Amino acid sequence: MVGSLGSALMKIRKEVCLKKGLRRIIGGGRLYKYCLYADKMSPHKYAKLVVSKNLVDPVLSFQLKNKQVYQDTSKLPS
Repeated sequence: MVGSLGSALMKIRKEVCLKKGLRRIIGGGRLYKYCLYADKMSPHKYAKLVVSKNLVDPVLSFQLKNKQVYQDTSKLPS
């Protein structure tokens, strides 16, 4: 079964990470449809709703489907 180009790229990225002995991949992405909810909730609330599958966001949902984990970074020191 052939997956999407995005999934193939994710797989290659994971393979490179393993070959180099890296422990994790840290990345980010746009909350593509957040603009539709910005006046109703925070980005963190929106992301949590996507994680719990109460909303669908093309970017974050894809990342979660590919076993990436959402981490709220808004409270990290700058």
